[in-house]
Amino acid sequence: MTRDPRISAILLAAGLSRRLGRNKLLLPAGEMAVVRRAALALAESRAAEVIAVVGHEAPAVSAALEGLRLRIVHNPGYAQGQSTSLRAGLAQADPEAEGLLFALGDQPLLTAAWVDRLIAAFATAPEGTLAAALYHGGRRGNPVLLAASLRGELERIEGDEGARKILRRLEGEGHLLAVPTEEEDLFFDLDTEADHARLMFDLQVLALQGDITRVITFQLARETSTRTYPDIGVPEPHHPVSHHTNDPEKLAKLAKINAYHVSLFAYFVERLRATPDGDGSLLDHSMYLLGSGMGNPDVHDHSNLPIVVAGGRGSAVKGGRHIKYAQPTPLANLHLALLDKVGVHLDGFVDSTGRVTELEPLNV
Repeated sequence: MTRDPRISAILLAAGLSRRLGRNKLLLPAGEMAVVRRAALALAESRAAEVIAVVGHEAPAVSAALEGLRLRIVHNPGYAQGQSTSLRAGLAQADPEAEGLLFALGDQPLLTAAWVDRLIAAFATAPEGTLAAALYHGGRRGNPVLLAASLRGELERIEGDEGARKILRRLEGEGHLLAVPTEEEDLFFDLDTEADHARLMFDLQVLALQGDITRVITFQLARETSTRTYPDIGVPEPHHPVSHHTNDPEKLAKLAKINAYHVSLFAYFVERLRATPDGDGSLLDHSMYLLGSGMGNPDVHDHSNLPIVVAGGRGSAVKGGRHIKYAQPTPLANLHLALLDKVGVHLDGFVDSTGRVTELEPLNV
């Protein structure tokens, strides 16, 4: 097969997002939802048709896909596992299709170039090839492309395993073509809140690296949040946990959530530190403020705020210190000092009473 084969691309976008606790497909990834980014890669590829299988929160997921070159199929049995979505997509796929490509809706880094590379490799594969998949470092990623001759076998799949058993068998029999790729992002999908936060931080690093923006605000959590954190052992909503009434169990859970958020920020700081920029790193040439407007959330206390200032070496900010004020000091005093560092000079800001003086120049 040397011409472009007729490929039906099926996007599996019906899952319950059990691990995350909310619909990961609808989370933002830049200016669009995660599922739209994944679908866009298929819609802009050489696939002859694209079918999106929706189920959980189908109206919202369908709205996120509006305007793309694809057909939407609803899977009423989505709660019974991925195989039901696979079969729902197959039932609507072109019976004349020569290949069936399956992609996941939670892969926001998927590109049309990857999809086209897979289709091109399948088109020129040696005789006897029944599937093709992208590989990095010996690991198989998604999407995968299977010959139409496997359609009957695919239609008999049950449970939540998808086509993994078939692919393992084909790999063992030598009928699966491994298409090597250098991009490790091939394996990125969203299963946890941390996955999404890291994706958003990575986008911020890229925006700074490309000088697309120089000012960023980002919320890891919001007021009255009902988000749960089952991955770190806190299945209860954040806001009720924050009203701890000095209950040791609630305090321990609140500490877990706070440490979790700080660990995500640490990931971002390390990404900035590892990214070259001019005569230093992005971290050297940036200043970031991490914090909360609450000291003790149980009583909505706005004193003793936990604040981190990171970066700023290029602006002569002295780091590596823990500063505790003896007298109440408005956070706005710190804001004014940081604004001075970036060339924005104001006489006052909200309830400021002056500027903090602890950000003195480094002795270099």
